[in-house]
Amino acid sequence: MQKIESGIRLVVELIENINAHKVESIIKLLSDECTLESESPAPKGTTYRGKEQIEKYFENIFTERKNLHYKTKEIIGFGHRCITRYESTWEDNQCRENIINGTDIIKEKDDQICEILSYCKR
Repeated sequence: MQKIESGIRLVVELIENINAHKVESIIKLLSDECTLESESPAPKGTTYRGKEQIEKYFENIFTERKNLHYKTKEIIGFGHRCITRYESTWEDNQCRENIINGTDIIKEKDDQICEILSYCKR
């Protein structure tokens, strides 16, 4: 039970830092070899490996998506994996509101996030 709660706590902390746009705090949650598969561009997204690439990804995403916010709908823990369903909102560079519903599958190892797989509906 403690391992399930640990993974969920990591995911909650990740989402809080994303909503606060705290790139440095996000990166501290990740393992050195972390992999992030983003939801865009459609249909397959982009794969980022390692803290340096993922840090640049978040810096770019916070620049491109003004007021980015994740509203968690559900988090489920399965040992070293968590699944989170969310609604993400932001304004683009033309001040248009965007909304996606998404799911992230997140893997935890040694109390750090080592994999984030993102999927969404636009």
